[in-house]
Order: sequence, then structure tokens, then C-alpha cells
Amino acid sequence: MSGLVIRKNMFPSPLFSHYRKSNEATTDIEVADGVITVNGTDPSKSYVEWRTIRGLDPGARMVFRCRCEPVGQWPQSGVVVWLYRTDWGTVGNITVSQIADGVAFCEFNAPADGVVGVRFLAMNGTRFSEPLVETKATFDESLPFFYHGTMPYPRSA
Repeated sequence: MSGLVIRKNMFPSPLFSHYRKSNEATTDIEVADGVITVNGTDPSKSYVEWRTIRGLDPGARMVFRCRCEPVGQWPQSGVVVWLYRTDWGTVGNITVSQIADGVAFCEFNAPADGVVGVRFLAMNGTRFSEPLVETKATFDESLPFFYHGTMPYPRSA
């Protein structure tokens, strides 16, 4: 068995349509053209709650990814995106060291109730865009398979 990512954008709504600010007065949010910028003077307390994702298949292997760019000076380590269950238990997270070329992603298993919350942390200023949740499936490599549009046609006699 091998991993196959099914590229299906399950939640295509823009960032600015579903978010709420932390209770901290140190958080400043700017939204423009589908990009949300989170600025905060205290990285440990400044965050934006993007949305709660519902209806995931319990136990399904999922991938969360987004574009993530520093606005200010980031610390050398720390969590930038936190995925959590309804009981506040961690499902997955993305740290500073896991971001490559502005793309942040993590794999996680959907919890039993199929609900995951997403929180973006300020990290002294961060710009987030293009959130995407994908489902990951498996296929059996021993079975014949063809890429779309490459199926051979039977020869006529």
C-alpha cells in the first residue's frame, strides 16, 4: 500500500469569512484579498481562530496546508499553526522549522467526532493565505492502474 493524496479542497472559503480574534488586546488583524495578517506584541498570546472544520470522517488521514510568511522577526522555534480537538487536545501543529518556501503543512488523523479547530499564531507578525484541507487515501500498487487520460485502448482485430 502506498499513500495517495486526493487533492480535494474541502473548505474553499476565504480566510476572512470565518475568523475571530483572540481576547488579547495585543492582537491586530488586517484582512485584504483573501490574506489575513496577524500582528501581536506577545507571540504566546496573539492568535486568530480561523474556523472549526466539521464533518471529517473519523480516523481519516488528513493534510492541512496553507501559505505562511513572516511579517516581523520570527522566533527560532515555536508553533505557528495549531490544530485541535473539541476537548482542546492537539491533533497536529506546524512549527517554524517545518515551513519551507512559505508553505506550511501537517498530516493528522481526524478525531472521533470529526471536528477540528484551526488557530493561527502571530509569531511577531505572520501572513496566512490559501488554507486547504485534503483527505489522504491509499491504493494497492499491485493492481493495474492508469493516470487519467492514459488508459490504453483495446486493439481491434
